[in-house]
Amino acid sequence: TRDPASAKAKELAAQGAEVVAADVDDEASLARAFQGAHGAFCVTFFWAHFSPEKEMAEAGNMARAARTAGVPHAIWSTFEVPDRVGRPSVAVAGSWVYVVTTNADTGEIVLAKSADVISEEWGWTAQTVATTTASAPMEGDGFEGRPIVAASGDAVMVAWVDSDAGTLLAKISIDNGNTWPDEPTTLTTASIWGTAATAKDSRFAVSWAQASGIKAKVFNG
Repeated sequence: TRDPASAKAKELAAQGAEVVAADVDDEASLARAFQGAHGAFCVTFFWAHFSPEKEMAEAGNMARAARTAGVPHAIWSTFEVPDRVGRPSVAVAGSWVYVVTTNADTGEIVLAKSADVISEEWGWTAQTVATTTASAPMEGDGFEGRPIVAASGDAVMVAWVDSDAGTLLAKISIDNGNTWPDEPTTLTTASIWGTAATAKDSRFAVSWAQASGIKAKVFNG
């Protein structure tokens, strides 16, 4: 553990576990912690930084430390594809259908919409909602950092996680997504691993999971 004095570490120690200090960014500390172990179950903290590169560096530290310590069995727990992007989110309000996704090449969060929902070929129009540094519009088991969309009446909201800023952000358009504010609203700066949104009567609710529990914000469009 990074903090042998934490409540969880003390609880494990009280149950008879040998608790030692180590940090995934410090290969030497990992090798010391692995000494004498038959196996190592290694967990990385992607949701703390949203960086595939950092995730791989941490995994490399753990693998080399396990080899140095002579650990015969090591398992790395992570996401299946931590750099996957572009998974869409969809919302319906009145005759409009909205789909939001991320351009993996440019980092642009793009909202596409169509009012022609009964034809075989929808008449899509698209706007760029924001350009983000996020590697975070991703999805993996148990985690959703992709952009999400909710709509009600003429109002539509898009929320996303910006990995560099470490924030959950949102923008609201009150004219069916035709225009957007220049700057987003910050919903939280906590590390999160799950988002959801809904809308009714031009009011929006966004919820997310963080270390202290499930949080939510409700606001008007």
